[in-house]
Amino acid sequence: MFIEVTLPLPLTQSFFYIRPETSSSEIQPGQRVLVPFSNQKLTAYVLKIHQDLPKSFSTKTKLKSILMVLDEKSLIPTDLFEFACWVATYYFASPGEVLKSCFPPKINPKIRRIFFLTDSGRQLLSWAKSTSQLSKRKSEILRLLNRTSTLDQKELENLAHRKIPAREIQELVDLEYIDIKYSSNSGITTSKKRWYVSLHPDYKNSLSKLNITLKQKSLIQQLENSKNNTISLANLTKVLSLSSSSLKRLEKKGVLVRIQKQIDRNPFDSFEKLDDFKTPLLSQEQKKALLLLTRALNSQRFSAVLLHGVTGSGKTEVYLRIIEETLKMGKTALVLMPEISLTPRIAQEFDARLKSQIAILHSGLSAGERYDEWWRIKNGRAQVVIGTRSAVFAPLSNLGLIVVDEEHDPSYKQQESPRYHGRDTALVLGKKTEALVILGSATPSIESFHNARVGKYGYLRLSSRIDYRPLPKVELVDMRKEFSSLNNKSPISIQLSSALEKRLTKNEQSIILINRRGYSNFLLCRRCGQNI
Repeated sequence: MFIEVTLPLPLTQSFFYIRPETSSSEIQPGQRVLVPFSNQKLTAYVLKIHQDLPKSFSTKTKLKSILMVLDEKSLIPTDLFEFACWVATYYFASPGEVLKSCFPPKINPKIRRIFFLTDSGRQLLSWAKSTSQLSKRKSEILRLLNRTSTLDQKELENLAHRKIPAREIQELVDLEYIDIKYSSNSGITTSKKRWYVSLHPDYKNSLSKLNITLKQKSLIQQLENSKNNTISLANLTKVLSLSSSSLKRLEKKGVLVRIQKQIDRNPFDSFEKLDDFKTPLLSQEQKKALLLLTRALNSQRFSAVLLHGVTGSGKTEVYLRIIEETLKMGKTALVLMPEISLTPRIAQEFDARLKSQIAILHSGLSAGERYDEWWRIKNGRAQVVIGTRSAVFAPLSNLGLIVVDEEHDPSYKQQESPRYHGRDTALVLGKKTEALVILGSATPSIESFHNARVGKYGYLRLSSRIDYRPLPKVELVDMRKEFSSLNNKSPISIQLSSALEKRLTKNEQSIILINRRGYSNFLLCRRCGQNI
């Protein structure tokens, strides 16, 4: 059996390996495996399982075996795996880099090579003249390893004060003067755990046979008054200043029990809770939009709808109501935002209404927070995911709704590899999972508006703000006329200058937004406005 894999590197080529003899479980697409690649050991993702090699393969090609299967089964759903492969094909991206986006950060083990001296190498060094057959550089490597027993590549180069080519190492390995072993780097992200102290179920019987100190008695009283008779070990030693020997004695005598629990690193802990958040009444336009969206959702078929609503028209409330309908159906929902800065406020509102069913995914979280949020989604503890474009790769099962807020925003376009568009990929994901996709914006993109006009997307309009609040007054000033009639060469118009003076007189504040970055100048014709 031959396993086709892809590497999390900027390579579109796939590679073939032999199934490891030690593996008894079935290998699945999307599973992580450890493979030898060049002089390294890398994590790879399984693409396909083949009974025979492709005809393009030479019969003389000697394939290496997979070193280790890292997961018992694929961690990502089949739909997500197929979607990631589509993204890689459509955007000419590396399948490995796209699949890496489907997993939590920093979970792939980094394998480092450890060099050590063999008996032949030590024997060579014991005869001073014998090392003359080697170059000075190779002799130096042997002496450094003899001095420190084992070194990895970086440590060896630091001691040698130079870069050591792989060729030099390989020649010493071929001569059997040094050998290499591989070690897993401990820098991967894992779940956070904390030690707790609890009372033994039969602690009262054990206490009757012991003479305990005042501090130990105080400890037992605190545990009796605590929730579930359990307190974290860190808090206990901090408050009571108990020595580890006292705790061990009570543990040995059957009074205490130490237990280790997993702790969630929750990004919501840094958010202010909205306790007074009330469900607002819907306007007539919102009711109509919600009714049509609910019908589309209940059809359980893919459909895309452009929700064109002016700023302040209540699009967020429509999102919340349709998400609630999605959850009632037993399905999950994905909400995409263009910027990290927009996520906290939306997350606060959603958390106030939907409570612990929310998860957040974006690059602004720590690796540990993203790891825990990913597993909450994977294990079904979070049914609604809010995040930036990368959240489109969240491991949601039974997806029923995708909301792309501010769908016109250029931030949905990924600028580094793998390059993809968050809005467009969300539409494809919706089609693959038979989900309803809502594209929300006050100023829709040209392509989305065109698709709505030709009937490819549904179209819903929220033309009025909540409580019919007026939109801010906008006035366009033609700076060509300012220059020709008033000879005003300043970038600030007469109208703007006058408005700023009035605000200052009233002790009010003003904001001036300048749509320009950098120092690139241009020539502008003051008559016709043509850029030169």
